[in-house]
Amino acid sequence: MDFLSELFDKGLTYSAINCARSALSSYVSLDDGSVIGQNPLVCRLLKGVFQSRPPKPKYTEVWDVQVVLTYLAMLHPVESLTLKQLTSKLVMLLLLVLGQQGQTIHLLDKSHVCE
Repeated sequence: MDFLSELFDKGLTYSAINCARSALSSYVSLDDGSVIGQNPLVCRLLKGVFQSRPPKPKYTEVWDVQVVLTYLAMLHPVESLTLKQLTSKLVMLLLLVLGQQGQTIHLLDKSHVCE
């Protein structure tokens, strides 16, 4: 309890303290054979930590996909687009459909593209 309280006093987040609790539970067992993470006092402490420092959402910003789709719809007819515009449109559509992060797009191999 003292160790977890110290982590809280140092300003660590709920996730970090919970990770420390999990690590302790993996290696330390109490005299009665139970693990630290299931001790009622530890659970109450972590509940208090959660309430005073709740985890922040993974994504702090969101954007409207409809704005992008509206712009992409204006890029027509395909025959009149430059190669750069066409490539950008294709890449954006692939990212939206596949739900991948931007850094994974470099894995696409043009040698697999068929005419």
